[in-house]
Amino acid sequence: MDEDPAFYETFSKLIQQAIEDFRAKRISDLDYLNKVVDIRNKVVGKVHDDIPDKLSGNEDAMAYFGVIAPLLANDKGRMQNDDLEENSTLSTDNSTLSTDNSTLSTDNSTLSTHNSTLSTHNSSLITHNSSLSTDNSTLSTHHSALITHNSSLITHNSSLITQHSSFIEATADAALAIHGILKKHWKVHFWDDEDAQKQAVNEIDDYLYDELKTNRGIELSLDQMDDIIEKVLQVAKHRSYN
Repeated sequence: MDEDPAFYETFSKLIQQAIEDFRAKRISDLDYLNKVVDIRNKVVGKVHDDIPDKLSGNEDAMAYFGVIAPLLANDKGRMQNDDLEENSTLSTDNSTLSTDNSTLSTDNSTLSTHNSTLSTHNSSLITHNSSLSTDNSTLSTHHSALITHNSSLITHNSSLITQHSSFIEATADAALAIHGILKKHWKVHFWDDEDAQKQAVNEIDDYLYDELKTNRGIELSLDQMDDIIEKVLQVAKHRSYN
């Protein structure tokens, strides 16, 4: 399991969920059996879900992707936090504007009723007509504001999707780059050769700093980069012995 921890952890969680659903009687005996068999087949067949196409067929890179993604996701979460908060604010504003819209529509209906009732009073009618026109103008303004906020909400959602795609792309590229670096420095008894390991580590460190941190703007601390390198080397070592 150590040769691809993220892969086995995913299916371990799926099995645990199936067991919990079965015990809670949320699924039938047959559904439980089908789920377990499906999970087993995917594990045996090494079927990776949600893996970028560029990693297809490269088991080593897929394993590295699995350990790199959660570590980079912490930074991705910080990058998205402000956008998510603003997205939530826009949703609240959208709801508030919808309520105002409904209230103004009710006022509009009430004013129309008063307009009919007070039709015999010319002076009052003129006053109410003027008020009705003002409220109609306010309603139009709120409609316009609602459309603007909806447009902003759509733009932010699109931005989040784009950012997620960029994150997946960067993680996949990092997995492939690290795979290439380890392959370049690989030699017989690599794990007994500290100099060979140091050369590989230095090149991986340079990639993380130059490509991910500098070129792609992913804020990685030195500790985070060390953590990525440590996890990747652990996986690579286990895979080389299997």
